Amino acid sequence: MLFLVVACTASSSKASRSSSTSPSSTSSGPTARPANRTVELSCLDGGSGNAPTSADGPTVGGLIFEGLVGNVEGSSPADVGLSVPTGHPLYFIKAPAWLKGGSAKTTIELSASSGGYLAWVPAPVWTGGGGGIDLTPWMTSKLVIDGCPDRDSTYFGGLLSTDPHICLILHVSDAAGDSQQIHVGSTSRC
Repeated sequence: MLFLVVACTASSSKASRSSSTSPSSTSSGPTARPANRTVELSCLDGGSGNAPTSADGPTVGGLIFEGLVGNVEGSSPADVGLSVPTGHPLYFIKAPAWLKGGSAKTTIELSASSGGYLAWVPAPVWTGGGGGIDLTPWMTSKLVIDGCPDRDSTYFGGLLSTDPHICLILHVSDAAGDSQQIHVGSTSRC
């Protein structure tokens, strides 16, 4: 008796070619969460966009976050058309990030004491339509945005927190030497 076993594997990356994650990003099983890793979004990952009409969020160098002021409440990712790995509940706050053209490469890091993830995705993924967005490939504790030299860019996504009241600390710095620690949520709750 002869048994023939054929195995096929296919790599189906949802990240654009210009996006990258470090090789240390791993997951195993349906309840796994991404390991600490760095995600980088390039000029090609940013959507075209103008500066927010009102700077309603923190600004560092050429980067402006939208929607990160005051007491912010998160939503279940499923309620806003997003999916994340199963496990401990996560809450999402939408926070587009706008980067002025010609700005220095900018790094956003989530404080080790913060319970959550950064979750910005390439613009074609966010605006592509066709249903829900799986944030898993872009969930990280460190994001590097390398904007466009000749145009402003908008990066879509936001933050995931283990607390619906969103209490996160971001360390933002750029290659030009600008840096700031940003509290997301009420400092009285943090």
